[in-house]
Amino acid sequence: LTTGILNEVQFNRDEVAFIVSHEIMHVALNHAADKTVSKVLVDQLAGLLLDKKALVSIARKALTSVLETTYSQEKELDADSYAVKMMRNVGYDASASITFINRLKAITGDGPGINKYLTTHPSYNDRIDNIRKILS
Repeated sequence: LTTGILNEVQFNRDEVAFIVSHEIMHVALNHAADKTVSKVLVDQLAGLLLDKKALVSIARKALTSVLETTYSQEKELDADSYAVKMMRNVGYDASASITFINRLKAITGDGPGINKYLTTHPSYNDRIDNIRKILS
């Protein structure tokens, strides 16, 4: 949580609650540990598939990138989902999560487009659709 993002949301308590809840959920859902396990598995797979050192390095990087991107997008949606549920359960306005994501969208543009397969976060529209399902 940075001063810049707090200024951007104008210290709106519900939007700040979403940001903090989202990050708490990454910790609670053990996402960092899951990422470490993925890296170990990719290293082992690359070593088994290829015997040449240079090719192992290239394969490791490629496999890690593909795995982490897809995996990370799913984890981001999970963190959003649980954060919204947590907000609602403790009395915050969970719809502020959509307001916040729309702020990000206005600042950075519509999202990754074709680069969806290369980015760790899902598109803003996917995140908003996910949250709307939970709120309905």
